[in-house]
Amino acid sequence: MADNHAHACVHQELVTAIAAVCEGHKSADVLMAVSMFIGAFEAQAQRPDLDNLMRLIHNSARHTFDMIMEERANASL
Repeated sequence: MADNHAHACVHQELVTAIAAVCEGHKSADVLMAVSMFIGAFEAQAQRPDLDNLMRLIHNSARHTFDMIMEERANASL
């Protein structure tokens, strides 16, 4: 469990840093840049597997989206 917490902290630190870099840019521009980064990053992998990486990204994005929407709904009660 501690290992998952450590990963979550690192992930949150990266999210905060990326958000700071992206601040002030249009959402579409940021997402296009992120997609280019993902493609280039995965192309450098020893065994690239973009399809599985995209599944992982989708699941993580969905979880984050659902969590935020649930918190928002609960806050308005």
